[in-house]
Amino acid sequence: MSRRDVFLVTKLTPTFRNKKHAVDLLKQSLEKLRTTYIDLALVHDFHESNCAFEDTSGKCARSPWQGWKALEDMQLKGAIRSIGVSNIMVRELEILIKKSKSIISVVQNWFDPLHQDREVRKICEQHGIRYMGYR
Repeated sequence: MSRRDVFLVTKLTPTFRNKKHAVDLLKQSLEKLRTTYIDLALVHDFHESNCAFEDTSGKCARSPWQGWKALEDMQLKGAIRSIGVSNIMVRELEILIKKSKSIISVVQNWFDPLHQDREVRKICEQHGIRYMGYR
């Protein structure tokens, strides 16, 4: 089996969203997996923040926005092919769409017969973002 036969996905948890820490962690993952790239990386729990996208104060070091910027950097270097988010709310998704330098490939949110996540799914459809449900 060759590397291109395997689709690798990983997530940055809230603990590792500091931009430098996230980049270091992703580099370690590449080494441990003995590969040069990850197919899809997600910022997990994107809704857990009171930080602004542009915040540079240092107070928001674990901000999902900083994690996103780390994924963008790694994508530009070719270490990640696609980037996305997990557990994001409408407001944050709208901001991310406006402010991101990169294409948002995937939104992974809670989805089941009783929780349809219609607003987020509608935004994804309008912007060509793949929606991945979990439960």
